[in-house]
Amino acid sequence: MPITSARAFALLSSLGIGIACTDSGGSAETSSAQTDDGTGAGDGDGDSGDGDGDSGDGDGDGDSGDGDGDPGDGDPGDGDGDCEPIVLSSLEAFPTASGAGSIASGGRGGAVLHVTNLADSGPGSFRAAITATGPRTIVFDVSGRIDLESRIELIDVHSDLTIAGETAPEGGITIAGNTLLFAGGYDLPTLPTDNLIIRHTRFRNGSYTGEPDVYDHNCIISGGTDRFIFDHASFSFCDDQAISMISPWGPLQDGTVQRSIFSENATAIIFGLAEVYPADRISTLENLFVHQSHRTPNIGDGGRYDVINNVAFNWGGRLTNVNGASPEVNYVGNHLTAGDDSGANNKVQLGGGDHSPSIHTAYNYHSVLYPAPQLDDRGIWSDFWTNDPVADIYFTTTAHPLLPRTNVLDAQAARELVLADVGANAFVSDDGVPGRYLDDYDVERINDVVNEVSRDPFNKSWTQPVLPLNTRADGFYSSLPDIPAFFVEAHGIRSNADVIDEYSFGACTIVNAAGYSAFEMYLFFAAGDWDRLQG
Repeated sequence: MPITSARAFALLSSLGIGIACTDSGGSAETSSAQTDDGTGAGDGDGDSGDGDGDSGDGDGDGDSGDGDGDPGDGDPGDGDGDCEPIVLSSLEAFPTASGAGSIASGGRGGAVLHVTNLADSGPGSFRAAITATGPRTIVFDVSGRIDLESRIELIDVHSDLTIAGETAPEGGITIAGNTLLFAGGYDLPTLPTDNLIIRHTRFRNGSYTGEPDVYDHNCIISGGTDRFIFDHASFSFCDDQAISMISPWGPLQDGTVQRSIFSENATAIIFGLAEVYPADRISTLENLFVHQSHRTPNIGDGGRYDVINNVAFNWGGRLTNVNGASPEVNYVGNHLTAGDDSGANNKVQLGGGDHSPSIHTAYNYHSVLYPAPQLDDRGIWSDFWTNDPVADIYFTTTAHPLLPRTNVLDAQAARELVLADVGANAFVSDDGVPGRYLDDYDVERINDVVNEVSRDPFNKSWTQPVLPLNTRADGFYSSLPDIPAFFVEAHGIRSNADVIDEYSFGACTIVNAAGYSAFEMYLFFAAGDWDRLQG
């Protein structure tokens, strides 16, 4: 039985991951919080499990639910149980932010700009909001697809930005038709756009002319960004890359891509480019790559990279490519299932220079090469040029220190977690109930993984899914202009900047020791962060 938009979130219950209660006054949702049954973060040395390098049960059998390809019919629960208090002790991008990009602050403390229509430009448009200057958070009072008639070009004055897709009504937001360019270039000054938080937004460019390497066919391009995090985003129909981030105009560092879906893009992610455009402290965590040709991700030079607990199915030419002189890489706990179109494995690009990468590769499930994950699985790597095994000198059995706020699950637990909660999926109804909505395309791709249905990773016959077109009801912001009335009244909020020490959500209490503003706490509620923190 396929997963539907609603049933995708019942998967947590059927897999036994846990139920959490959270609402503005009593509703319940499933939780994507990581389990504490031995599949947790380990001791911080880069290996998962109990700290001795072992992770979970390691059976790597690739199955979920009851083993019939169906996620199961488990009821996500009624949320009647008590919730342990959640203490927010440090100011992060958001409470469930992981990896190096968790230090981003985005538009914190700045203006709140409302997208009130789906037009390409003009008052109330996404383009008007994103090209404004100064710290700002973009919220959405409409749902649907925004078709860009030309690329959006941003430079340093457009830094300090949060795109809060979770604030849209049911149906969410899709950005289509062209590219978001963070970091100048073209005819603009070459000044990078820094400090980005982008959540619960779909990027489905859909432009294809048959010509290779057309910039306007990408989804996200950056020529150097310092501090960024993409969370619960969906990327498809991007030709050339879904995310292309290098560093010609400024440092590319302290970034995370987490819980996002990449499917049917020409390629997925580039972080840095060889020694020419290095990057440092980049986390790729708990993402889903399905029918994705390659670059999951590509790793450049210059520093530390964590590629941990990602799920890939039916890739094309290859998976991750390490293309730099001396990066330090943790490649741990990934779940890799070959499909009918899958070719080679991971690649290390060693030719033509003094290359000395240090790769810690451990406990990855590979359906062909390592159906039983092992402490040392260097056999999933080969030379980019010759396809020969990579020399032992480029591997280490000692993990590199994990980047901040990084947990490690065993590969099977990662698969279950990712399939249960990935991609742009959060919204809040007009009456204050947080909901989950995956568009039809994302639902189909998750079903492909669950049922192991292969499709051509190089497909260019793209069809944009139809989305609900909803607009916020009159009175939604009747108490304050940026925080819905239901949230204001439930928590006694007087302004966006209010810092309230404790929030009550039904049986759940959130202790705000970190000092997040009331506006931010609404964003976290809308995004479902309390559910993910409560395991």
